[in-house]
Amino acid sequence: MPGLFGNLTLAAKALQAHQVAIEVTGRNIANVNNPEYARQRVLMGDRFSVATANGPEGSGVEVLEVQQLRDALLDRQVINQISDKEGLLAQQTALSNAELALGDRVDAASTPTSVTDASSSALGIGGALDDLFNSFDTLSASPTEVPVREAAIQSAQILADRINTADSRLSSLQSDLELQLKSDVDKANALLVDIARLNAEIRQADSRQSGGAADLVDRRQSKLEALAGLGNFVLSAPFDARNQVDVSLGGQLLVTYGLTPKGPNPLSYQNATPLVNGTFPLTSATGFVQGAFMLSGINVTSSLNSGAMAGRYSAMTGGISTLRNQLKTFSDQISTAVNSKYSPNGTSGPGAFFAATPTSGLLQVSATLTSANLATGPLSDPTNPALTPATSNAGDNTFIKNIAALRRAIFSTAGIIAPGTPDKLTGKLGDYIRSVVSSLGQTLKSVNTRAEESTVIDTAIRAQRDAVSGVSLDEETTNLMRYQRAYQANAKVISVIDTMLESLINSMVR
Repeated sequence: MPGLFGNLTLAAKALQAHQVAIEVTGRNIANVNNPEYARQRVLMGDRFSVATANGPEGSGVEVLEVQQLRDALLDRQVINQISDKEGLLAQQTALSNAELALGDRVDAASTPTSVTDASSSALGIGGALDDLFNSFDTLSASPTEVPVREAAIQSAQILADRINTADSRLSSLQSDLELQLKSDVDKANALLVDIARLNAEIRQADSRQSGGAADLVDRRQSKLEALAGLGNFVLSAPFDARNQVDVSLGGQLLVTYGLTPKGPNPLSYQNATPLVNGTFPLTSATGFVQGAFMLSGINVTSSLNSGAMAGRYSAMTGGISTLRNQLKTFSDQISTAVNSKYSPNGTSGPGAFFAATPTSGLLQVSATLTSANLATGPLSDPTNPALTPATSNAGDNTFIKNIAALRRAIFSTAGIIAPGTPDKLTGKLGDYIRSVVSSLGQTLKSVNTRAEESTVIDTAIRAQRDAVSGVSLDEETTNLMRYQRAYQANAKVISVIDTMLESLINSMVR
């Protein structure tokens, strides 16, 4: 494009191009601390060539495209890793709370002996069980001492209280987790609506100007990552549309283009066990009954295997439910075993030490039991209603010795509990509760390790993505100086051409 006017046009276009480049660089710098933002880059060049006597010449430098620097593979890896990490963190939090609710902790720092004996915690169920047997050992040596008799009953009440308190806390934890699940479902539904809306806005912006939807893509990516934190929703791209994302779960399409085919609230959480006074009751031998995630009448629970919802659900219906069932098994075995030794003759004996059917909780000392009527041995004449355990054979310690011996007894499904009964205690009572606590501690340790590894991987993948999409102040400052110099140079060219044109016009006037 020869001539002064042609050169003036070329310089003006270059000036405008570098002005846009400075604006984009300034936008990058302004968003340096914005985690949603992916940096942008200006692509400059000639749109077409013009044939001249001297050969093809460019039409002048201009902005061809403002390109957003995103790597689709890294974005997808970040989303997948977020889902894995958040699921483990949710499970970690729930199991940590379950460990606190149980009252026993395997903690080498505060209680070194707990590493080999989880029942050594003074505030735990294992410690209360030891106190119970110790009190019966003492009572067997002094069966007529009133303070010793009271201490034995009190130790049984303390054990029952700790078991019932632990179960109540675990039930409340399940209730809290279910409330959180319902809140998560609401968040997921809202995010699905937002993603569909952003899909529509991105498509409209791209139709007007290539690359014009960069900020909308940033916002949608943030929503997709938030959705991934809740569950492993499946993302895909329609084959006939650029910059569009489909979202599905359990084979059902939830978002496509700007639409939500299943409606604005497709996902729900369905209760399976009604709450009683705000807590989950153990209503059957199998304990807590699981709820389900529903989508248009279809159970999609099995499709959610990572994300916060999956982590919370797994802890609520798995680890915590199992723990409550184990506490019930432990309580039933103690109650049955102690009562069988305390009243070996059934109705002709002194009655039950523990209530056969507790009115509250899992274990309850008989409401009629006192230090005065606590029987340490059999009645001298069971048929005489005038005799009481405290006045008949008061020095006999047969019952108490037999109860104290339960510390060393080996239990099985063919023992005190009826043969064939599922989920019953095997081994010693102390070993069983130790195994319950240790198992929870080992499970939590495994989840902690996996969560830590997942967090490290998440950090590494984000670092890789930041190397592509993140804003570097050093790089942007360098670019700003380059574009500034180029802008100044083109302004100088325009100034020079203006002077030349002025001289030409003045000479022609003369």
